[in-house]
Amino acid sequence: MNGGLARALEALRAGRPVLVADASSRENEVDAILAADTATPEWMGWIIPTRPACSARH
Repeated sequence: MNGGLARALEALRAGRPVLVADASSRENEVDAILAADTATPEWMGWIIPTRPACSARH
């Protein structure tokens, strides 16, 4: 497994968000990802106001 992917999975399992960036040749965006079962009001409060666009996907 890729070292970056292993660190991302470890962070998600520990309840921390992961930032995932597109290539600069694409949209050049960063998405914040957080496991739903570890989302706290504090993490959601961090994610929502600090991101220019926020969408929830089910």
